[in-house]
Amino acid sequence: MESDLTDRVAGAYARWHALSDARTGATPVMTVAELSRRVLLGSARFSPDERRAIMASPALRESWSHLNAKTRGWMPALAAAATRDAEQRPFAGGALDIVPSAKASRLFVTIKCSLSDFAPTRLEITGPDGEFLERQLPPARSPGEYLLLLDLTLSDDQLLASFLRDPRSFGQLFSS
Repeated sequence: MESDLTDRVAGAYARWHALSDARTGATPVMTVAELSRRVLLGSARFSPDERRAIMASPALRESWSHLNAKTRGWMPALAAAATRDAEQRPFAGGALDIVPSAKASRLFVTIKCSLSDFAPTRLEITGPDGEFLERQLPPARSPGEYLLLLDLTLSDDQLLASFLRDPRSFGQLFSS
């Protein structure tokens, strides 16, 4: 019964977005239904072009956010109009802390997962402009705790740090 209702709501939601795209003349890179299928089946690995398209389409962006809000390790945007960088990013099942090192060109990023059955292996994060980064996580230091050391003299680490600190960015931890 609940599954039937969920399917009917998802179908109505997809039809509403398709009608909205048709009115604006937008040609979506993928449909809301395709996005939903890929996210819900766990095959949500999107190319950088697909991610940019998702962020550029209000319907896909809204669906993306809604679908991921219910998954483990989802780090939503903190605030669209925030005026300062984030030093902590709570998420369902844990938190990510950004701590400056004694050495000015380095940052420690600690990821703590409180879910005993969830051991993330990678982090995907999307910046406010739709740019996307993926980072493999090191082995856990202790159960549920992962430490990244970012070297801000390296462009990839500098970009990752800016995304993690930007309250408009969002990301997700994956266990595979």
